[in-house]
Amino acid sequence: MAVPTEKMLIPGKRLGKHERKVDPRTLQLASYDVGLPEPPATLTLSDRVPDWPMYMNDELGDCAIAAPAHEIECWTANAGKERSLTMSDVLRAYEEVSGYKPRDPSHPTHNSTDNGCVMMDVLHHWRHQGIGRDRITAYVLVDHHSQLQLQQALWLFGGVYLGLRLPATAQLQLDNKEPWTVVALVGKGEPNSWGGHAVNLVDYDDQYATCVTWGSLQQMSWEFIQAYADEAYGVLSSDWMNASTKKSPHGFDMPALLDDLSKFSKP
Repeated sequence: MAVPTEKMLIPGKRLGKHERKVDPRTLQLASYDVGLPEPPATLTLSDRVPDWPMYMNDELGDCAIAAPAHEIECWTANAGKERSLTMSDVLRAYEEVSGYKPRDPSHPTHNSTDNGCVMMDVLHHWRHQGIGRDRITAYVLVDHHSQLQLQQALWLFGGVYLGLRLPATAQLQLDNKEPWTVVALVGKGEPNSWGGHAVNLVDYDDQYATCVTWGSLQQMSWEFIQAYADEAYGVLSSDWMNASTKKSPHGFDMPALLDDLSKFSKP
């Protein structure tokens, strides 16, 4: 893996998403032909979650593991069975996926194994080995350029695992507690001028989508997603379903969808 750059080492705001890995076997939401329902105009899933742990993303470049941990929180809170992963769960998954080794004695001031993750590797691990014993059923590629698909995925699957190539302008907006918006696409606004970051989307309206990052909620405009997202996935999990009805908290009947996707989404 690549050695972390300075833009990954900003105190309190660690990045760590690697460039997107393409796996042609991954099922695309756009190709699913059952006729997906129209999503609501607005959606708020975050209000059921009492708090969002940092999951060490202020110290480690483990955002690609912290985002799934936040997604598990959101699923279980909205399905009425709230559960959070432990820091040990997240750390163990980060070690297993990225090769991170705590307290590397050869680098006392910086751990050379803290290099972040590839989101596709995280999804594969989450499905086959699990994160904190939580294993997902399947995942689908969502068109990150399509506001409709992102809204559909968030509503149907209870979240969107989103990869961003953040601009340096997002730092100032974050510090000022402002939504992430497009300032420019050159200079400090150039994609990836800050670095790669993975988040989980939890809310949306017509102007903004809201993600969980660094233990807080952060709005971003749909234009910002168009400009800076480079991958997005809908993740299917039994955590999002009522144990008796097998329906999502919004009443969508998912067993047939889960069965189909488990057959076709094999990576």
